[in-house]
Amino acid sequence: MKAVVSFLDRQLVTPLEKRIRDTGRRVPWSRKPTLIDTVSLVVPCYNVGRYIDDFFKSVVTQSTGTKNLEIVIVDDGSTDNTSERVEYWSRQHPGLIRYHRQVNSGAAEARNTGVSIACGTWVSFPDPDDFLHVHYLHHVNRMIKKGKVYRLSMICCNLHVYMEQTGEIKNSHALRYRFQQPETWLSVDDMREHVQLSAALAFFRRELIQEHKLKFDSRIKPRFEDANFVNRYLVRSSGTTVVFSSLAKYYYRKRQDQTSQMDTAHSRGEFYTNQPRYGWLGLLHDAAKIAPSIPRFVQRTILYDTTGHIRIGISKPHLMAMLSDDERRGLRDSLHETFAYIDPENIKDFSLSSFHEEIRVGALNLFKKTTPDRNSRLHQGIRPSFRHGKAPLLF
Repeated sequence: MKAVVSFLDRQLVTPLEKRIRDTGRRVPWSRKPTLIDTVSLVVPCYNVGRYIDDFFKSVVTQSTGTKNLEIVIVDDGSTDNTSERVEYWSRQHPGLIRYHRQVNSGAAEARNTGVSIACGTWVSFPDPDDFLHVHYLHHVNRMIKKGKVYRLSMICCNLHVYMEQTGEIKNSHALRYRFQQPETWLSVDDMREHVQLSAALAFFRRELIQEHKLKFDSRIKPRFEDANFVNRYLVRSSGTTVVFSSLAKYYYRKRQDQTSQMDTAHSRGEFYTNQPRYGWLGLLHDAAKIAPSIPRFVQRTILYDTTGHIRIGISKPHLMAMLSDDERRGLRDSLHETFAYIDPENIKDFSLSSFHEEIRVGALNLFKKTTPDRNSRLHQGIRPSFRHGKAPLLF
């Protein structure tokens, strides 16, 4: 019987539900309770006309419906048909969408504008080329209900990658270990191995953002502005809880033409200058003023991001060719200052696969002047240049 039900669901029900949602309508038999708190989705848009229909379909067909929901679209000077598509969906759903257009200023400023317009108790920052699972807001709603007694300050959702070229959906992100359970509740003061980098995948209390006058830093380019914002928010949220919900699935679109900011970041000079200076050090300097010591989650966030820069310096030194001598020196100085805030123990037990043992040993030698025991796994198999505190030209 189970096999028959599964077959019917796969062959008949699921395709039918998709056809209904493709018309912008909710599926009648899968409706869930409406949102108990008001929620604002702040969406910065720039030339996303070819993607935004998918985003809107995924929002207006949510199983919770759209009561207590608002979509704040901040058009950051688009020159394509983005505004026309927003207008179309606004006509279809009166009162749901708030549209604001501004001179092109970047995603950070667009989000800041959106927060100033938003009215929700909770606010999130999804990207318009991505889309949401049909029960995404339902699971967020469940966390909001439970969070009433836990002083909940942030809800973290589960990233899945949609491969535009093939239509395949992958759950392969390096941070997927955070979602081994349906939900994981943690104190902000003891987040253990957990970190949160993306603002698109999280929900924040708008009153906390306003109380602390938090803004996205437009100087941080091309990446890390999210992680900087999220972690400054968390540093100011001591005494509250966060929850990681594996069932609230957010689909990140991996563009076929590889034109996303994530795809092109390494080829931009700001990746090696502004991102370390204003992203990492801006966060660390801020945390040092707020907390008695740099929280472990901040240190792990920094380690996660610096790993990419170090790996590029080691394996793709040709990318450094775009930098002047002063810029290369500035990156080196930023790395040394950044690692001055990182405890050696956090380097030793940082276990993500991208943080190779060679990087770990090199970082301990170069930045902490610490040599692992010669018999430990941290020391074995590492090239002599790294064991003795030497590294490629970047460092």
